[in-house]
Amino acid sequence: MTSFLITFKPSAESPERGWPLEDLQKLVHRFHRQGTVEDNWRFINRKDVSTGDRVFLLLQGKGGPAIIGYGTVIGRPYKDQGTWSASIRFDALTDPKRGVGDQ
Repeated sequence: MTSFLITFKPSAESPERGWPLEDLQKLVHRFHRQGTVEDNWRFINRKDVSTGDRVFLLLQGKGGPAIIGYGTVIGRPYKDQGTWSASIRFDALTDPKRGVGDQ
């Protein structure tokens, strides 16, 4: 089994490649309600990604570096709007604007 770092950088810091913090916070909220959550994530290294691989979500930018989540790849990479993505089931996920104990 292989492990990968996947990254989150707020769109406020990287408008072209970032992701809205509010979207991540909604995902974190769903995670805490359900105990697990699945989402698609962009992969640059798509050739080496396989179902069952571990991923660690790394916060980049002014708030990072910090690992804010981890999970497992649950589907083969696929091309979505010109970029490669894979489905991830998160086993842990933290809002980068809150402390771990504040969840």
